[in-house]
Amino acid sequence: MNRRIYLVAVLAIVILAIPSRAAPGVAPAPPCKNSETTCPPWERDWHGTPLAPGTVVTLQGVVYASPARPMVSFLYIWQTLIAGALAIVAALIGAIAAYKVGNVQIRAARSRDRLQARGIVVGVYPELFSVEAQRDRAIGIITEQFPRVAGGMTNGIVATIQSARIDLPPLLLRNVDNLFLVEPGGASLLQLLSITMQYNDLVDTLAKQIAQNVNTFNPATHRQDLTGHLTAIGQALTDARREIGPIHDEAT
Repeated sequence: MNRRIYLVAVLAIVILAIPSRAAPGVAPAPPCKNSETTCPPWERDWHGTPLAPGTVVTLQGVVYASPARPMVSFLYIWQTLIAGALAIVAALIGAIAAYKVGNVQIRAARSRDRLQARGIVVGVYPELFSVEAQRDRAIGIITEQFPRVAGGMTNGIVATIQSARIDLPPLLLRNVDNLFLVEPGGASLLQLLSITMQYNDLVDTLAKQIAQNVNTFNPATHRQDLTGHLTAIGQALTDARREIGPIHDEAT
């Protein structure tokens, strides 16, 4: 494609470089016999001077001699238009080439993104089962252990509350900026991270509150506050596994 653009450009330069001497000859015609300023060619005093075939004589007395090489004359007269047309052709070829190169680059970028997305899914998918196991454990803690530790030592209650935290998956957290590449499933993974972080913040806030005043610990109320987030985490897990499962199976 680049070679075609080069050849067209060279041809345009060559046409523009045709010297002016290639143009047809221009000369004044003899005066009119009746001393008029304008007259037909046959009314001029040629004194027997022969005219070459193809010579043009205007009424105003201008003689355009027929060129020896008509094609060269044609190129000279129309060189600007021809060069312009060739320049347009070169521009079109260049635009087509740029379009094709752009498409190749886009396809390459999409292929690279798909491979990266598959790599993320292969690493993240097993972590979802770990999150699910921690969620189930947290439900057991707030349902069974919260009532047991009520009225006990402050340190024991705070430790029990903090044990209900859910550790964020390291690979999922590390690839949070690239989850937009995972389609479908990226939005569900981001939602899972967001809800889990909100849940952990709620657990930490509750632990600090109880550490300051253990008498405010109410297992039933706190269980209700935390259960809503755990339910949302479970729904986000279900959505994420359903969406990225086919990608994981295809990659493995």
